[in-house]
Amino acid sequence: MIPGNHASWGRVFAAFLLACLWTRAHAAGPYAVDDAKIGKPGECQVESWVSFANNGNFIGLTQPVCVVQIGVPIEFTKTFQTARADGDWSTIVGLQGKTILVPMGQSNVAVAYTVGTT
Repeated sequence: MIPGNHASWGRVFAAFLLACLWTRAHAAGPYAVDDAKIGKPGECQVESWVSFANNGNFIGLTQPVCVVQIGVPIEFTKTFQTARADGDWSTIVGLQGKTILVPMGQSNVAVAYTVGTT
């Protein structure tokens, strides 16, 4: 294949995409999705949810969230999660901080930066 031949590269790229679509994809697990919004400085809330399964498995999560002004508004979240899977219990504790880089405008597009640890 000649490096400058765009038609050949296009066929290779199309074949690659076709191969990717042809194979079965498997996700590694659930994904957490967060929006690009935070509250006003001084606002706090608690987010909680639970999930029960017929086989006795369980996930429970609670997250106290507060927004503080440190130059820019930063939302701090503390995560407490307890889970039971196949009779084994586990606990996860984490901390997350999020700030808005580009606030949502009329285009309904925003950008946030999130850093976290568990």
